[in-house]
Amino acid sequence: MKTYLRLSLGFLLLIACHLLSSCGLGCNSCGTSAPTLEGPKPWIHQVKTTSGWSYQSRVLGCDGAPPILLLHAMPGPSRAVLDLGKEIAKEGYQVFVPNLYPDRFQFGEASIIKSKQYVKQSQDWEVYQEKNLGPVVNDLRQITREIRIRTGNRVVVIGNCLTGSTPLTLISSPDVVGGILCQPSNPMPSNWELLTGRRPEAEKMALGVTDDDLSSAISALKKDKRKWLAGFHFSNDPIAPMERFDVLQKALSDAGLNERFHTVIAHPVGTSPKSWWDRKLKHRERRTLTGPHSTIVGPKNLRKPIYAKFREELKLILKKKI
Repeated sequence: MKTYLRLSLGFLLLIACHLLSSCGLGCNSCGTSAPTLEGPKPWIHQVKTTSGWSYQSRVLGCDGAPPILLLHAMPGPSRAVLDLGKEIAKEGYQVFVPNLYPDRFQFGEASIIKSKQYVKQSQDWEVYQEKNLGPVVNDLRQITREIRIRTGNRVVVIGNCLTGSTPLTLISSPDVVGGILCQPSNPMPSNWELLTGRRPEAEKMALGVTDDDLSSAISALKKDKRKWLAGFHFSNDPIAPMERFDVLQKALSDAGLNERFHTVIAHPVGTSPKSWWDRKLKHRERRTLTGPHSTIVGPKNLRKPIYAKFREELKLILKKKI
């Protein structure tokens, strides 16, 4: 029995390490990447967590450039997401990368084990709820307001993994002009669901936003034709079910807004794409318990064509929309 438990724990640790890799992070035996703190001091926001910690953002790019709020995935404000922010900033944007775990993580630090413990304990996060990510969403709404006041321009919000559905909630804000949803993973699967591949249908189709948030998003898109949404996804993602984009596309289509949701979907070679997908990318990534998953942040090996293509598509969308 003890041997079985040791093997089970070891297997779960391997899953956690692989998840780190799929979110664009390195992974060592403890599941943590070394922090990097190079560059200017972070911008300290007026917005605070429920426990009183101020949010901070790394600001990349030049003042006066169109602002982008780049949200990190579940493992934390990793070096990979900071590198992506720098890459986007070089295209002529000012990128704000907030640390959403300010009382536990430093910039450049990432750990799937540590972050899972944090979001379970924090009053700011509700990661297993089908209709709400928690108070952190309202904090991000205030942060977009601060960014608009600082820059004078409305903000584009990019969400990844755990924060993947957040742009859909924030698009109703007068301070937000666009949102990009990348593999929205909330509600997150349990370890058992990852192992078995079985998840309730309601959970697969849950967008991770409230009904009121979805209605507000649709209303905002109808009222302001300059507002837009985009989505990036692997069709065979085992963490973020593709059904969530199906639900969102249908809701927008029913409202006459199907052309306001631009999608970039990668599907395995030999499978048929759906007609409503805008950009259809074929890939040969092997499906595992936790992947393929991350799109624009990508795993360590960004030389693989599919990840380079995702980033190319991201830049094209930003250039076209902003």
